[in-house]
This record gives sequence, structure tokens and C-alpha cells, in this order.
Amino acid sequence: GNRVQMAKDATKKVIDTLSWTDYATVVTFGSNARAKSSTLEQMDDSTKAALKNWANSNIHSRGGGTHFTNAFNKAFQVFSYSSTSTTSSGSNCEKVILFMTDGASTDYNLATIESEATRLGVRIFSYTLGDGADQTVPKQIACANGGVFQHVPDCGDLGSAMAGYFKVLAAGTS
Repeated sequence: GNRVQMAKDATKKVIDTLSWTDYATVVTFGSNARAKSSTLEQMDDSTKAALKNWANSNIHSRGGGTHFTNAFNKAFQVFSYSSTSTTSSGSNCEKVILFMTDGASTDYNLATIESEATRLGVRIFSYTLGDGADQTVPKQIACANGGVFQHVPDCGDLGSAMAGYFKVLAAGTS
């Protein structure tokens, strides 16, 4: 399948699970990481539509590498800015990163990721897409940070896999 389109569709499906009580943004990464916003935004209908449009325009094949460090640094920065922001503090109930990769990275530090996730109170759910994706590190990241790991094959349903994150949260599973 087309992994870029699968990633776009999955992102939109996850956004559809959010309500006005939720705060979110999207971070894309390759060699560099970009976020739609520097803080988490409240997910009303217009913000959800804008986030979907941003994801549709900014999720693409980046080339140049799969740098997990950049992705997590950007996500942790968004959480840090959100906790100090007076305009977008979020509900501060459950903080979750849904991390998806279709590659392998040699650019990561598990101890740093775990330390920052613990400091910020963030759980990390990780997903690998495609038969060539390295599953070892994303699984370690999820397991070390109160999340769940799931591999989705090239012909799988990434959207349903990622949008199912809330079932774990609703069940109170840690």
C-alpha cells in the first residue's frame, strides 16, 4: 500500500477520536521534526479541521533519515510549552504520544526518552508500519513508557490500529 496515504488517513482517524475536552497537535519527522503548533491545541471542530489539513499537507515521504530523537524532542517540547502556556494548558489528565514509524533509526537514546516521558507524565504508544520497519526499538519505547506497541503490515489497517489507543486508556490499563 501507499504508506504516506496510510499515515495521513490514520492521523485523520485519530483526530476524529478527539473531543473538545482533548488537546493535541501533530509532529512529523524524518531528518528534522515539525509540529503543527508549539503547544497543544483544544480540539474543537475548527481546530480539528485545521489539524487534518496540516497533516494532509505535511505528511509526506521525507527521505534523508528516520531520526527518532528529533521526533521525541519536538513532542516533549510541545508538552513542556503547553504546561507553561496560559492559552493552551490542556486538561492534564492523560498525556499520550502516538509514535508511528515505517523505518529504522540509529538516532535515539532510550534512557533519555524514558526520562523525559516520566518527567512530563507522558505515555508512549508506538506503531511500526510495513514489513521493513524495525520493531525492536519502538516496542522498547512503548513498553518502557506505559504504552502499547503494535506492528501493522504493509497491507494492514494503520488507522484502526492507531485510533484504538483510547480503548487502552478507557480500560485503565497501565
